[in-house]
Amino acid sequence: MVHRPLARSKRRSSSPPTSLSTDNVNSEGEKEEEDGRQTTRHAVISIVPKAGVSGHVPPTIEDITRPYISVRKRNVREDGDSPHNDHIDFNKTEVKYICAVVRKYTNLLSPASESAVEELSSLMTRSHCRIPRLTKLIVESLKTGNSVDRLLLRGRGCLGIKSFLTDAAEGRLVATKMPPLDSNRVPSISIYNIGSLLSDRELARPPRGRSLMKSKIKSILEDSLVLKCTWTDSCGDISTISWRNENAFVCGATAHSDHHNMQYNKSGNLLLGSLTTNVVQEVPDHRIPRPRVESQQNRENSLHSMRETQDPWLYTSVVASSYSDFNNHNLTFTASFDKTVKIWRISEHGHSMALLGTWEHKHIVNFVVTSRLHGRVATAADVSVDAIRVYQLPLEVGDVTSSTYHTYNGSRALEQAQHEAQQLVETKWAYYPATIQWGKCKEVKDLLLVGYSPRSLTGDDSDIPEDRKNTGELCLWDIARPDRKIIIPAVRLQNVFEVQWHPTQACFIAATSPSGSCDSNTLTQIRVFVRTLGGEYDYTQTKTLDCSAPDINEITIMPNSTHHSYVTASCTDNNIYVWDTATGDDSAIHVLRHNEPLVTHQDQDLLADGAEGVRFTCWGRTADRLYTGSTDGTVKAWNVRSSEDTFIRDVLKVPGQISSGAFSPNFSKLLIGDATGKIHLLSYDDSDLAGSASVNFTPIQFLQNPSGETKHVVALEELLGKGVFKKHPDPYLGVVQGPNYYKLNLFSPSDHEELDISKPLKWDVFQNQECLHPRSAQLREINSFPRLSQVRPSGLEGHARNLKWEASLRQEARARKLELQWDFTTYDLEDSPDDLKLFSNLSL
Repeated sequence: MVHRPLARSKRRSSSPPTSLSTDNVNSEGEKEEEDGRQTTRHAVISIVPKAGVSGHVPPTIEDITRPYISVRKRNVREDGDSPHNDHIDFNKTEVKYICAVVRKYTNLLSPASESAVEELSSLMTRSHCRIPRLTKLIVESLKTGNSVDRLLLRGRGCLGIKSFLTDAAEGRLVATKMPPLDSNRVPSISIYNIGSLLSDRELARPPRGRSLMKSKIKSILEDSLVLKCTWTDSCGDISTISWRNENAFVCGATAHSDHHNMQYNKSGNLLLGSLTTNVVQEVPDHRIPRPRVESQQNRENSLHSMRETQDPWLYTSVVASSYSDFNNHNLTFTASFDKTVKIWRISEHGHSMALLGTWEHKHIVNFVVTSRLHGRVATAADVSVDAIRVYQLPLEVGDVTSSTYHTYNGSRALEQAQHEAQQLVETKWAYYPATIQWGKCKEVKDLLLVGYSPRSLTGDDSDIPEDRKNTGELCLWDIARPDRKIIIPAVRLQNVFEVQWHPTQACFIAATSPSGSCDSNTLTQIRVFVRTLGGEYDYTQTKTLDCSAPDINEITIMPNSTHHSYVTASCTDNNIYVWDTATGDDSAIHVLRHNEPLVTHQDQDLLADGAEGVRFTCWGRTADRLYTGSTDGTVKAWNVRSSEDTFIRDVLKVPGQISSGAFSPNFSKLLIGDATGKIHLLSYDDSDLAGSASVNFTPIQFLQNPSGETKHVVALEELLGKGVFKKHPDPYLGVVQGPNYYKLNLFSPSDHEELDISKPLKWDVFQNQECLHPRSAQLREINSFPRLSQVRPSGLEGHARNLKWEASLRQEARARKLELQWDFTTYDLEDSPDDLKLFSNLSL
């Protein structure tokens, strides 16, 4: 398989605040540039053509439309907090034109560089003395022609061009590039110069090619997002986040519930957050009685001791959530692997969460989606038949559990299920819903878009036949007419990864496996569908965007004009591919790159098959900011409008892989969930000093069992009361078999004579019975050491008697001419000095 080389995203770089900076044009009193100013006045007037028939009056030196101030003077003004309302940076078109003129008249060779700015800086560094001459030549070249570059440069004036060439010669255009911002440091507001925007508004000045003021202010606010609080210790990956309002939210987390890992299961799968009290508490729901595990499934979890010491409840993964305020219902829906969708009402400030109803399903539920335009709720479960349900909420919320619903089936999923039923065979895979979305504008509010993908029933993708792995179905239903299904023939046979509706128009995009004529590097595709003229709800494919990633996690669509949009695909290869539908090209305009995952697989095959990549993608208030979070543990901000400097900053860096995220309704707060079970809150920085914001780390509050007792304590008291067990008088033994222990029938026949439990124990087994070896005696033997008998002094008389006896032995030895040798190095015990003195005084 051949992969297309991916372009690395470039670091954000900029000169000091220029495009939104303010300053006054150099005063007439500056003597060092008086000559240049006079030349500028006459040069500009001479090259401006007369007004045409249209009445357009060309710019003169008094009303230069695109002024430029040198970097040195801008830096001086910035120190004084003076805005630069009359400065506009040279754009790429202008720089390329100037670079071509300089190259032509200097006859200098420039090294290959990434941009025209770097090439111009290289040329001007060797042509510093030629700046006045080059300025005049550039102005002269602008007298003829009406190309875009010439028209733009005519609004600069001679002084602006000269200042720009001076900055290039001094290397200021390249040296002022800024490194990526630290995620722990708040970006300075002066980068965007709010004062410049406010001044423009007060003076009613036009934006002069810049973004609208509202859009720029929104970007400034979003760029001040900093980490405020982190909640820890949920049961697993934060898989879903839904806001109730600006003060309350609900989160769902994955849980260990398989036979081989359920010993690690714990509560914390459903979390309720309140920002008024800064508390996140667990809601003990979406749980089932802990199932009994057989030994062939897992030996450890099948043990009786394991079952008795574990929580009687098994908490299941909560993988989807959605909030609906239609008709002032204020309902929150959560979908879980316990085969239910639960309906909640959260208090305004997030202090409590009341359960209103439960919708039972046939299998685990992966999706629940609501719409702000109507009161219907759609769910999707892992079943082949009737996988899609659409519930109709009552006008008055009462017994929500009994809400009516209609079911829907994908054609391919239903055909496969019917084939299995007819052939009486069971396959190891099936077509399940992979994505589901309601239409977002009023024209398509009743349309439900669903994508199907093949899925293994055992979790092993090898169960899916090779010729079926890239197959699936895209279904579109008109819920207002339940009997009508809109078929999209173009992708009926493709595997569908994700779908997304346009926020304001009756069109949508779908991420699918490739089809038709495409090169070998195209592994996935994004298809654009629009409504066909003359057909009420018929859709056709108008554009196909090629992608080299093997799998797509999320797609987004963001309008950038009336008829065109940005389209993004967040993929498992840690890249975000960005297209602009206005370009007419199928290739991406940007490939935004995250770093390698925090946890990598040693096996490259496992890395390719099991990589999760970019799992969070969200636009800010405008198309100026795109936020992405990946398995590298970072949330990055991008500006896809920029042709080169797309990277803005690292918004958040955490030690866990990013798993989910969501902005609050007014975009003032951002919640990020990671794979370590942490929830991170980011909000606008309101601290007085840069870097003074503090982060609060708070554990999640877990509700305690109000009874104060656990199941095994109650069971033990019951067995003691029945005489099955009894407490031994010896505290070292504790609880032993009672008189009624035999009623448990837990005897081993192989340990008894003739394999009959009524017979005595075999002798070798009987010898090892605990009752014959009291534990207390064993412990005393183990913990005790042999001691010498207590030694009492013999008294002076006895001591003198012993000394006389020893002296008599020495006298006898001398008589026998034997000499006693006292070896002081051999014996450890020697006579004390007092004894030796006493011995010497004795008469032998």
